[in-house]
Amino acid sequence: MEKRYKNLFFLSLFLFLPLCLTPALDSYTVEGGLQFLINSDQDSAPSPLMPTLGFSRPFWKRGIFTLDGGALFFGTYYQYQNDRALPAEIEHRDFLVLASLVDARIGPEFIINNRLKAGGGLGLALFIRLPIPLFDDIKDDFTPLLGYFYAGRFVYPETEIYTAWKLNDKLELKTSIRVLFPIFHLWDGEELPFVDQMLISGLIGIRYTLP
Repeated sequence: MEKRYKNLFFLSLFLFLPLCLTPALDSYTVEGGLQFLINSDQDSAPSPLMPTLGFSRPFWKRGIFTLDGGALFFGTYYQYQNDRALPAEIEHRDFLVLASLVDARIGPEFIINNRLKAGGGLGLALFIRLPIPLFDDIKDDFTPLLGYFYAGRFVYPETEIYTAWKLNDKLELKTSIRVLFPIFHLWDGEELPFVDQMLISGLIGIRYTLP
């Protein structure tokens, strides 16, 4: 278990250090909104809708194409049931799971007029989850829960569409929708609907352009 935490720690460093150390080309975006996690299991909680907060920044730009990277942070309750990690209602919760989506997206941005821009992108996201046991009698479920999360179920292809409305010379109001696809269903053998564990992000943010 200690080795698992070390691997997770170094993976997080690998992802976050480029975001922290790479000079931004010209802007930063702080964003927040709601994260929707689709859960098709009828014997557990409804699909959770979670407040989320995060940031993004550009790494590279060529013509109309930009490579952006960022992270979103949120959390919800889980239980380990029938050999699966499932979202849980508060009265059935066993774990508080702190989560982050760390991603990179590349795509075009178009200038619609002197105030409005629109764009989209394709990318890859890592769904990093840290479960915190809430009760002593469920600690034996910690290892299988963590194993379920990281048995190939943390890599998501991602799509995004967005608009950015110019407020002034330095600030833009950005609205975006991102969809993350649980492609691991192609090999996990669970025979679940493809939309199970799909993530949908609805975000509003402020993009700040450097002087």
